[in-house]
Amino acid sequence: MTEFHGRCPTIREVASISDAQWLTVPNIGPTTLEELRSMATPVPDGEVPSPATGIPDGELLSRLNRLQRELNILVGEIRARFTSGGSSRSQR
Repeated sequence: MTEFHGRCPTIREVASISDAQWLTVPNIGPTTLEELRSMATPVPDGEVPSPATGIPDGELLSRLNRLQRELNILVGEIRARFTSGGSSRSQR
């Protein structure tokens, strides 16, 4: 969120950030970076992206659980910022 000033970025914007810079962002490690890159890589014209077939259900569930945990962390951070931002404004 910080990289994009609180707004949802485009795929091009996500792809424009270097790996080294992504790895400095909290909760972004090599595995998450690899997933980001795979989602941001354009598919050549006429090629249909392959679905996640062939990946065992257990691995898909594990990925889903990890992404849900990361989402919950982000939601918590956003809520904390709104809460702390609101209290500092009211003190002015």
